Amino acid sequence: MATVKVTDLWYKFGRMTQDNTGVRWGFQEFLNWINEAHLQVVNKRPDAKVVTASFSCQRGTLQELPANAIRFGKVIRNMDGRKRAITAINVEWLDEQVEYWHDDTNVVSEAQHYVYDNTDPTRFYLYPPVANGTNVLASYTVAPSKITILDADIDTSTQTIHLDDTYAPAILDWVLYRAYSKDTQYAGNGSRAQGHYQAFYHGLGIKLEGDSGYSMNSADKA
Repeated sequence: MATVKVTDLWYKFGRMTQDNTGVRWGFQEFLNWINEAHLQVVNKRPDAKVVTASFSCQRGTLQELPANAIRFGKVIRNMDGRKRAITAINVEWLDEQVEYWHDDTNVVSEAQHYVYDNTDPTRFYLYPPVANGTNVLASYTVAPSKITILDADIDTSTQTIHLDDTYAPAILDWVLYRAYSKDTQYAGNGSRAQGHYQAFYHGLGIKLEGDSGYSMNSADKA
């Protein structure tokens, strides 16, 4: 559940960077990094923003998720009739045993199986080919909507982050990483940026392999 206010993170950011008045890093820049952090979280942890909803199918086997979808999860069941379960099936077996399974000359109103390719994250296939408008229950990851707050509304805004509160520390770590990366010409900021970059991944439960994602400023290596 999301209850952490964006402006509370702004005030915390100001205290941590000793920039309480937003002189070095303005609020709109901070907000851009907040939105960026949301996308980074769901890209690394697709389970952070999952929607389970009715999906209206196109005719045939190939189905494309809504525009805000990032990654397919699974198809659960048919929505109409007796709500038959839809199970995953091995595509190699299907290709071998039902050579023309993509042929949509004849279509049905109840899917039996689904196929998904990890290299094509926003599409999936249903078998047998379904009629246009067939409804299935599917789950998938969506991109968090963009947060917009005017400078004049900083003190009154009640907008919360668009992910569960457990991701708030990671979101702030990403913002701090971006802020300190901007000023690596100052001694110590490169190390601070790298620390928050690593903390972001740690907060998501992801082991960071090496430091390839960030090059420390030479001044910090001395």
